[in-house]
Amino acid sequence: MVDLVVKNGKILRGKILVDGGVAVDRGKVVAIARDLNLPRADIIYDAKGNLIFPGFIDLHVHFRDPGYPSREDFQTGTAAAAAGGITCIGDMPNPNPPTTSIGAYKEKQRIADSRAIVDYMLFGGTSESNIDNIETLSKLGVKVFKAYSTTKYSALSASTPSSIIRILEKTKATGSLFMHHAEDQKIVDTATEDVKKEGLKGFIAHARSRPPISEEVTINMVLSAAQETGSQIYICHVSTKEGVDSIRRAKRKGIHVRAETCPHYLLLTEEDGVRLGPYAKTNPPLRSPEHQKALWKGILDGTLDVVSSDHCPYTPEEKEAGLEDIFDAPPGMPGLDTSIPLMFTQVSEGRLSLQRFVQLYSMNPAKILGVYPRKGALRVGSDADITIVDPKKSGMIIGDELITKNQLTMFEGKEIKGRPTAVFVRGTMVMQDREIVGKPGYGKSVWV
Repeated sequence: MVDLVVKNGKILRGKILVDGGVAVDRGKVVAIARDLNLPRADIIYDAKGNLIFPGFIDLHVHFRDPGYPSREDFQTGTAAAAAGGITCIGDMPNPNPPTTSIGAYKEKQRIADSRAIVDYMLFGGTSESNIDNIETLSKLGVKVFKAYSTTKYSALSASTPSSIIRILEKTKATGSLFMHHAEDQKIVDTATEDVKKEGLKGFIAHARSRPPISEEVTINMVLSAAQETGSQIYICHVSTKEGVDSIRRAKRKGIHVRAETCPHYLLLTEEDGVRLGPYAKTNPPLRSPEHQKALWKGILDGTLDVVSSDHCPYTPEEKEAGLEDIFDAPPGMPGLDTSIPLMFTQVSEGRLSLQRFVQLYSMNPAKILGVYPRKGALRVGSDADITIVDPKKSGMIIGDELITKNQLTMFEGKEIKGRPTAVFVRGTMVMQDREIVGKPGYGKSVWV
């Protein structure tokens, strides 16, 4: 007898879908076999011929808990993750206070432990002024540190080659990964001043205030520092052709770089931004079809390793402040509920292979974080993180139906094909048919 059997599904093995199921005991996968060969179980879940995937991982979310729980807290955020088929998230270090000290980290850990429904990782923050905290937080188990090239967050700002090199020397010494938000602040400041002088206040003003070159020069700076130090780096939310090209060249040189993009850059363009206004404002901004085409090429040829949501919701009042002047709205939007259905739709339409989809959402994120095959895989001994997707279930994204606390999605009305129907985290069901059945506090830190 085992605790759980998920039967009557289809499991990807290499490039082939095979009929069968998964047996789970004490939170771990103990067998993957055809149904007739699975053991008896206390609980049997019928997958009804649907796809059984290793649990999906989102490496880039902003819950803003503590500090801004009206935007998203750990309970509503991880519930949105479960609804979207995500079994593990990586939370960024910019709540209030930012996650740059032992005290701030322990407080955030306490909150997450009491509220999380799916598993999580808390990323540390670093900057030009607090580089030594990398060693301090590493001793608590933190394995990822993030900084911004912009100066919006002074406690998380690293904008010069010398500061990046110093940070990378520390992350290399501690065996941790450095994540970077690549937009050059001086270029952004100059471009913003120019568009404001022209009196521009709509979405195009935002797009022009953060031109592609602001991303390109910063990515190249970080790549050069990584080559100099031999450190591991991760470039967040790549949005430009030039960024993809630079990362591709760096990989060919043997530089240890991994990179992500997001569904909104792959599926929306500036034209959508003009239509949606402040609801589509995010940093970096939506780009032209030329950049989008390059991102898809990077996804398909392996230059880009991960698709993450950059889930960063704000209240309606905060976003609507930009209806008259987009510079009055904050950048960010929800994405956890919608990321998997949107990208699985690309599988359904033949734009993305099923194998590549699993690499982008399960295998690669786990490998980048050093937790594969415990996470990101369906293997004997792996955590029983399982997402079941009905590939035939079609529908439409409706903001009011999302689980996230603030539902102003830029994908309102978007047709999708393929929805998660059940999610298990370490063998326990946390979502079934979009109903959250997991309990707050069940989700645990992957690193503790």
